Amino acid sequence: MNIDKQMESGAPKHTASLDDQNSFVRYVVAGFENRIPTIIQTYYKLDWDKNRLIGPKREVQVPEWDKTFGFTYYGNICACSGVGRPESYAHKRILVLAPTAFKEWSTGQQLPPNHAVQLIRAWIDIETEVEPALVGLGSRIVVLPVDADGSVTDYPDSLTVSRAAKQSKKHDHK
Repeated sequence: MNIDKQMESGAPKHTASLDDQNSFVRYVVAGFENRIPTIIQTYYKLDWDKNRLIGPKREVQVPEWDKTFGFTYYGNICACSGVGRPESYAHKRILVLAPTAFKEWSTGQQLPPNHAVQLIRAWIDIETEVEPALVGLGSRIVVLPVDADGSVTDYPDSLTVSRAAKQSKKHDHK
């Protein structure tokens, strides 16, 4: 796939939505190096001025988080930036979508992996509700415990859709 030639010919079209993206293609690999969480990103960017693909560029991050739970996100996070303010929409919604997990996280308690996943999914749901043109439904969540096997799980729907489906199944069986 010769992106440079395609850009010169006008395909893909230069649009504002492509400018808003931080990268054209991004690969993210996370794991532990000597028990230290490490994220390696390799990405390519579009240079519209010179009609060429820039990259691959590589970044290594060692996130600063506590020893029990941490997360990294890529993409849009507008609504959830105010989750700490009780009057914000994000705060009110997260108390509906993941009340226990949010209370544990906000008080610095250790989150069990299932609560951490629920909290992350709630944040994604809130962003999807507030910015549906920028954030789509569905997620892939990677859990990397230090002393156990990790997991990768795809969640094609939101917490609210999942709950609604479970509720209708409960009613169907009655």
